[in-house]
Amino acid sequence: YSRPRLNGPEFGVRHYAGPVWYNVDGFLDKNRDTLRPDVVELLIASSLPMLSKMFMAVRSSQEANKTLNKSNGRFVTMKPRTPTVAARFHDSLQQLLESMSKCNPWFVRCVKPNVDKAAMKFDMPTVLEQLRYSGMLETIRIRKLGYPVRIRFQEFADRYRYLLARRNLPPRGTPSRELCNLILQDHSGEFQLGTTKVFLRESLERVLEHERATILRKAAVILQRNVRGFLARKHYVTARRSAIKLQAAMRGWKERKKFLKVKKGVVKAQAHFRGKRQRKRYTQLKEELKKRAELARERAKIKVQKEEQERASRAVAGVNHLDIPAELAFIF
Repeated sequence: YSRPRLNGPEFGVRHYAGPVWYNVDGFLDKNRDTLRPDVVELLIASSLPMLSKMFMAVRSSQEANKTLNKSNGRFVTMKPRTPTVAARFHDSLQQLLESMSKCNPWFVRCVKPNVDKAAMKFDMPTVLEQLRYSGMLETIRIRKLGYPVRIRFQEFADRYRYLLARRNLPPRGTPSRELCNLILQDHSGEFQLGTTKVFLRESLERVLEHERATILRKAAVILQRNVRGFLARKHYVTARRSAIKLQAAMRGWKERKKFLKVKKGVVKAQAHFRGKRQRKRYTQLKEELKKRAELARERAKIKVQKEEQERASRAVAGVNHLDIPAELAFIF
């Protein structure tokens, strides 16, 4: 602390950043920490007589102050009371607890492996001392002795109901508390059933999680096996259909190619046969035309000969039948 610079109602506090001066006028009224009523009631209910009487007097004085404030006047306007340090701290703590309850916080506690801060050096006594002073060992011991895992009946039954598959399943509508008892009946001494929650030791929780993970892993393997089998069969059917279509197309192409080849050969054979037949017919027609031409020539020749003979005959006949003029007729 620092003395006041002048003889005034103040005092100073030496902080690391420098001294800070506080004025004490109204200091007690502004920072009066009054106990909350529920805390007072809790302390009155204490089993210690002295503590109970002490806080009964506190409650009486608080009630007397309230009565006095009410009787001072009817039309007194009450100023809003400034929240005390304890009230602000309580509100901040309540907000922190609400925020933490909405999430799953994980805290990392750092431990120095050695005093020299050297790499690859682990000093067991130093680490053990840090764990002991931080309360970690005591926390672990308390957690091992108690039941740190607390789960509601319905949540526990929904999470670990798979473990009942090995036994006879209870009928539908069985209360969740009874389901929890059936699930944990082989682990007596490791759990307790409360009014609304199941209290477990950490070792039992690890066992249950391991059994649950094993069952879920087997179920996942079976599901994956069936899905993979279904996909493999579907792929096989698709590939088989594609192969059949491809084979049909290939066979059709080969048959069409063979058919076209045979058709081409047949067309060639037909063309050759037709050509041969037409050439033979052409030869026959040619011979026939030739014969006809020779016959026509013969006929023309005979006709010409006949015409020449007739003309010669007419010439002889003309000589034998000459007309004699009348003047020469008397000669004959």
